Amino acid sequence: MIKKQSLEELKKLLGELKSVKQDIVPKEEVYKEYIREIDGKKYIALDDLTKGQFITNERYLCTLNNGETIIREKIMKAKKDGSAVIVIPVTDDNEVIVTVEPRAFTEQTVGIGFPAGYIEAGEKREDSALRELQEEVGVIPKKLIPLASFYQDEGISAAKNTAYIALGCTEGYERNLDEGEFVEYFKCSFEEVLELQEQGYIEGSNSVIAIEKAKKYFDTKGKVKQKYLK
Repeated sequence: MIKKQSLEELKKLLGELKSVKQDIVPKEEVYKEYIREIDGKKYIALDDLTKGQFITNERYLCTLNNGETIIREKIMKAKKDGSAVIVIPVTDDNEVIVTVEPRAFTEQTVGIGFPAGYIEAGEKREDSALRELQEEVGVIPKKLIPLASFYQDEGISAAKNTAYIALGCTEGYERNLDEGEFVEYFKCSFEEVLELQEQGYIEGSNSVIAIEKAKKYFDTKGKVKQKYLK
């Protein structure tokens, strides 16, 4: 069973980061700085528009081996494919560090998961995982083990995510969150992580896949198996 104190702490963090109001930004407000006037008519300068957007899309005409053609749109994030890493941090005391972040468009408007983030241009996946660990929860691990790689959404994206488990995490390093990024965290046992998932607190596909792949690293008491600590 999840300790009452741990669950109360979790509910407090969920309450702090929950969205209480969401307003659609009017289109004229979104596009106002991209409107250009030519011969008395107003146009949206698309080239300028995409420069300021994090999410854009590209349209492709794809020719198949059977001679047929299909049109597909690919989502881009900051002009990259959006590949990311997700890491389950575990301390020497077998405590798992879990994050709480705003997820405005989910049912609860807030999500529970693990440190994660996009891979920067030219950055190795392992380096990205280590960077996200320190930036989001202020830890450095003794050992980083890849769990699985998987596509985020094959139909509209080339993003390939990689999940890791980080063992022997040392806490106390300075965090470095991006502007507009709000990440809280707490520690619990791996057994409690499984219970949080079972109770519907952890619902993100990245987190669910990472948890499933991490199970083999823990014994029946929720401790990391000795053979993985060597």
